[in-house]
Amino acid sequence: MAGFQNDITRSVLDVVLIGVLIGTSLWILRPFLGAAIWAVTIATATWPLMISIGIFVGPVVLAVAHTLLSAWIDEDNGEKDFA
Repeated sequence: MAGFQNDITRSVLDVVLIGVLIGTSLWILRPFLGAAIWAVTIATATWPLMISIGIFVGPVVLAVAHTLLSAWIDEDNGEKDFA
């Protein structure tokens, strides 16, 4: 009977620990959830366009264009370099 009680205690503590881990993870990620939701929305909305362009120009050209566009957007993040 002691083994059964030990199993229940361990199971309850496992569930509580998983709940605490999920809660703290969401608490840490809270500032980024808005941006993540917008990123998923934009990616979902533009996916058919990306597939169409990829078929038209080819996957290599699409990958190069995506890389260059990402670098260009990242470079112009609104900060002015006065040096």
